[in-house]
Amino acid sequence: MLPCNTVWAEAEFSDEPVDQIIHPDWFKQSFLDLKEDVAEAKQSAKTGIIVFFEQPHCAYCNALITNDFGDAAIAQYTQKNFDVVTLDIYGDRTVTDFTGTSLSERDYSMKLKAELTPTLDFYDADNNLVFRLRGYYPPEKFNSALHYVVQKHYLTQRFRDYLATTATTANVAVTGDKTSGLFKEPPYKLDRSQVIADKPLMVFFEKGDCKTCKQLHDATLMQADVQKLMAHFDAIQLDMWSDTQVITPSGKEMTAVEWAENMGLFYAPTIIFFDESGTEIYRIDSLVKLRRLSGILRYIVSGDYTDEPNYESWKAKHAETK
Repeated sequence: MLPCNTVWAEAEFSDEPVDQIIHPDWFKQSFLDLKEDVAEAKQSAKTGIIVFFEQPHCAYCNALITNDFGDAAIAQYTQKNFDVVTLDIYGDRTVTDFTGTSLSERDYSMKLKAELTPTLDFYDADNNLVFRLRGYYPPEKFNSALHYVVQKHYLTQRFRDYLATTATTANVAVTGDKTSGLFKEPPYKLDRSQVIADKPLMVFFEKGDCKTCKQLHDATLMQADVQKLMAHFDAIQLDMWSDTQVITPSGKEMTAVEWAENMGLFYAPTIIFFDESGTEIYRIDSLVKLRRLSGILRYIVSGDYTDEPNYESWKAKHAETK
């Protein structure tokens, strides 16, 4: 069971690049033979391993280490149940995967599409990938993810449903704010399967009593540069637990909660981008701040995603041309 009456630290950090990321001394010093790493974890009676994909100067990776692994209860629970193996998505070290194939950290990261750092892959003691987190999650959500895997709830329910049963706040309607003018009003007829739209679409899945939603609106979405980029999109805002009627980009009629469930969404806010014909381009289903959101918006507005489907690769190439 999850620990009760825990007061979690606020998820406050800047997403400007950091000078250095310092790993906890209890992270595994691995030879990057992943099958061997799992075997050693199993021998130590642990649940399995966490493969932590990161990149140099990543503020979100640093926040995970500082805010989440910096919490004594989370650190102790993680050490007890997992060995943590770090990989640099741009690195040259050799990784031996579960099939015995050897390739560089960069190529392995590309192969597994671990391109939004931090990405954490959870493997059980039988070498099975049982869960993945993309991006940074505040301590409360991250702690829930750890317990979800250790207690093997993934065998019987999705993480979304597990969170719903362990929620500490009620889900209420998403209310208006100073950014409400950025979003289209209902009815939400988003069908692009018959007629191609003029703009790509971005859908904000949110919920009531959501601190991270409020932070996104009060800070990031208030920035003029973000609002200028959002003008290139049709944008709508949905309560992901509501019965609001929606016609999805593929032309299906359903409620917002049904749509969110079909897509396996569990984090609020989640932002999903669709192109003019209704195909999903990208999703941000973890905490996002100004620098990352602005970069992803530029990536999609540029149209370069059609030739470069990996955002981090695009970002690196774009930085080189400046």
